[in-house]
Amino acid sequence: MKQLLQLFFLFQIQFVFCQQSVDSIDYQDLLKLKPSSTFSTIANKLNRIKERQTKEQFTVLHFGDSHIQGDFFSGEVRSLLQSEFGHAGQGIIFPYSLCKSYGPKGVRVTSKGTWTGTNILKNTEKMNVGLAGYTLYTANANSELSFEITDKFTGKVSNRISIWTNADSNTIEYKLNDGLRLVGESQIAPNLNVRTYESDSLISFFNLSLIKSTNAGSKFYFHGFEYEFEKVSGINYNHLGVVGAQFTHLIYNADLAKKQIQQLKPDLVIFSFGTNEAYDQKVDTNFYYSSISKFIESTKAIVPNVEFLLTTAPDTRSQGRIPPNQQTVNRQIVRLADNLDLSLFDLNQAMGGWGSLKRWYDNKLTLADKLHFNVQGYKLQGKMLSFAILNECNRFSSNPNKVNMLKLSDDLQVGLKPILIQEINTSSDSLLVNKVPESKTVVINKTKPKTVSYTVKSGDTISEIARKHKVSIQKILVANRMKESSIIRPGQKLVIPKS
Repeated sequence: MKQLLQLFFLFQIQFVFCQQSVDSIDYQDLLKLKPSSTFSTIANKLNRIKERQTKEQFTVLHFGDSHIQGDFFSGEVRSLLQSEFGHAGQGIIFPYSLCKSYGPKGVRVTSKGTWTGTNILKNTEKMNVGLAGYTLYTANANSELSFEITDKFTGKVSNRISIWTNADSNTIEYKLNDGLRLVGESQIAPNLNVRTYESDSLISFFNLSLIKSTNAGSKFYFHGFEYEFEKVSGINYNHLGVVGAQFTHLIYNADLAKKQIQQLKPDLVIFSFGTNEAYDQKVDTNFYYSSISKFIESTKAIVPNVEFLLTTAPDTRSQGRIPPNQQTVNRQIVRLADNLDLSLFDLNQAMGGWGSLKRWYDNKLTLADKLHFNVQGYKLQGKMLSFAILNECNRFSSNPNKVNMLKLSDDLQVGLKPILIQEINTSSDSLLVNKVPESKTVVINKTKPKTVSYTVKSGDTISEIARKHKVSIQKILVANRMKESSIIRPGQKLVIPKS
């Protein structure tokens, strides 16, 4: 009897969807950001920067796990936001390779002497760890670190760099190579220091060498460096991921994180955790919720105007395993956003929800482990998050010169079409958004304009079709009762107004 009911239910679903058109899919509902009540503050600041009404920098700290450390997801968000609002830096850069991990792209690092690396997962000895989630330390006063920027570096270099180190009575002193002069220093805490150096030319290489200390047992901790862009408006976007990390690792094992947050005064903090918690059989959801809640509230106390954005964990199937706590952890993230009035981007739902990983895998957007995505997959997710953020900025913009979303919409249409448009004979788990989009109210002239019919071909986008027919995109959208976010598919008939 139970099987008969299930078959009947599937038949009903398929019958309903068969009555609906799959010619165009409105994915905008999936890519909506659920803003906090204070999101308008940062949206207005970004819009002021875009309109060049002010010379300000907008600082983003994007925390997370391996999905963030690789910087394909966060790097795509950085690139898209900086293309709209200006480039003001790539934030703190850490030599992960010296900690036997990967990255950063385009930064070649060599060392001399004995260096030990640790991170927030392995910090059993309670070493000083900051925002990067990693630290390098040495007790060898003859040690050196050399950094060379290659053509694979995706950011920009400047003639100013800041160096983050420890700074107490047992710290080994250091110096940089000739040509770099000290122009500023801040003692953030008894055990945290940042120095700014300047050169007459762009800094594509620097060498950090230690100076012999007379104190026995002295150590030197390196927490990363960053390029400074003085008097430049735009976005300074830090990616701060740690392979294997859970949110609580950051909270309890990065003792210097809050001091750095207080110094950097970020406008927006993005937390993209949850994947590793989803596979943790021992995760305590009550402890998880209360730990994050306390951390966010205490951070707001030291940076009152900071905005938080949470993203849910994407659907994964590591080595074929179903993550036992994925839905539970994501519910806690949604609950945190609701109860603490935080902004939320439901990445899990945006990529298709529970079980959607199969479609991403089938469309060659994941790695073989089904835990990580490939470059194309991460970039698609970055476009999805960027679309959500930029849409909200446009919603709060009073200027006619809003962010042009058409190119991003086209890219999302091409990327999401094979994932979201499914054949009717697939399982109910795959039937996601096959629905007729709500159409805008339009005023149609009494004299109907002459039109031609066009059949969509593979790879077509609305903007390319408009260019070929020498007609505006808006006219095509109006003629076909579509939105900017609608997806077209091969074989679909479009009405094209004659120019």
